[in-house]
Amino acid sequence: AKSGKMANIGNAYDYDELKRVNHELTFDRSWDEKTGYKTKHVLVAPIKFGQYLSGVIQLINKVNGKNFTVEDQQSVVEIAKVLGIAFYNHRKLKQNKRRTKFDSLISNNIITQKDLEEAMDLARKSKSSVETVLMNDCNVSKEDIGKSLSIFFNTRFITYDEKMAIPVQLLKGLKPTYLKNNLFVPVAKSDSKIVMAMENPDYLPGQDAIKGLIPGQEFEFCISLLIPSTT
Repeated sequence: AKSGKMANIGNAYDYDELKRVNHELTFDRSWDEKTGYKTKHVLVAPIKFGQYLSGVIQLINKVNGKNFTVEDQQSVVEIAKVLGIAFYNHRKLKQNKRRTKFDSLISNNIITQKDLEEAMDLARKSKSSVETVLMNDCNVSKEDIGKSLSIFFNTRFITYDEKMAIPVQLLKGLKPTYLKNNLFVPVAKSDSKIVMAMENPDYLPGQDAIKGLIPGQEFEFCISLLIPSTT
């Protein structure tokens, strides 16, 4: 876990093999001694996202008795990656559970806590977004909502309009329906980065999807209200 690297051990009892992997690596035999189970093959990968290490995933002894293969290594790395993202999102959610996207509106006396609760209730009943209800029923401007979202997500707010001109090269190979369904749109290219308007710039699977659709590029993920036009 400390090294942040994957390890594929052919024999957990082989002192020399362990030292070749890491000079600090040792094997605790106490569990084998208590259970009577014999650990031989061990495949370990760190569970992390970016610089955040959450733990490790460890596989012991294949059913067929053979060593773990390269394919096994690739699979465990993919599993660890998914777990790393999930643990990171869960940790961030816990940290932010007392915060909302609309705290700035309340602290600046644009709406009250009661207004927000009523807007959230109406949004649920009408199956619309809270932002839409705030604008249509509470007369909150898009600019004020944008400022609040920008503070919450710690990124720029971009005013998006379905009719705005988007550079054709940014849409090459991208289907408009796919973009609308996933709530992200490339809107510009600035300082060698593609500027993406998203309803949730913290949504990591969305970021991964964008990077897969537009490979080899740097991105700036910005917050925007991708609310379809009613006209």
